Amino acid sequence: MTGSRPLAVVLINEAGYTAGAAVAGRLSATLYLPAPISGRELPPDGGQNVGYTEPPGELVTRLFRAGQGLVLVMAVGIAVRLLSGLPVDKRVDPPVVVLDTAARYAVSLLAGHEGGANALAYRVAAVVGAEPVVTTGSEGRRTLAVGLGCRRGVEAPRIMEAVERGLAAVGRGKESIRVAATADFKAHEPGLHQVCTELGIGLRVFNREAIRSVDGLFGESRCARKYFDVGGVAEPCAFLAVHNGRIILPRLVADEVTVALAEDRLWSPGSGRVPRST
Repeated sequence: MTGSRPLAVVLINEAGYTAGAAVAGRLSATLYLPAPISGRELPPDGGQNVGYTEPPGELVTRLFRAGQGLVLVMAVGIAVRLLSGLPVDKRVDPPVVVLDTAARYAVSLLAGHEGGANALAYRVAAVVGAEPVVTTGSEGRRTLAVGLGCRRGVEAPRIMEAVERGLAAVGRGKESIRVAATADFKAHEPGLHQVCTELGIGLRVFNREAIRSVDGLFGESRCARKYFDVGGVAEPCAFLAVHNGRIILPRLVADEVTVALAEDRLWSPGSGRVPRST
């Protein structure tokens, strides 16, 4: 489900099966795939498998007009052609996210802010470790990523209090936050998801390998190293979630929550923004 809408994951061939099945299973969605490959089973955590025989364009039209949220596992160009003529108004269109078959990018394609595609893109990306791609104008005005770490079971009000303390320390407001970020071993904390919902932002999730690639840039947390074999959570994750940005609030410990803030460096002539080396 996405909001109150049912969610459909649509494949047009077997190439996207692994990624599509993972997303459908994790997000309790219906996986639509061509009938010849529909006998394959989904992961055990949810969702259902439906084979279809009509042309993909007819299927997408039917699901779109029924108001279902869509995750289209295919190239963006194919998705655009399948959706041609269907969008009516961003306030009523269902959210559409495109996930490439290699699970590299989850693109918020249609009904981004109003319809929930931006949030859906982050959810899809978190399942398969993809890069969420969000291009709506409202996102451009939000430049902060908040990195979050917490003890198991910490409730949302305490996490929100830590976020507010961090923002106050740099003189910024909640409306400046574009995204939250955490480690994969913290991604299922209900409190984190509730805070993201209250702030109206997505949650980016990074694995240990990604965190280790940058954690040497920051002070080390002994607890994070001891229990998770990474140098930290809040600072590395905040840094990884911004675009050619910088940390503006180093790791702040607020009881059982750690918070850090990083800011995007938006491009402009003479901004000095250059691609991050990989």
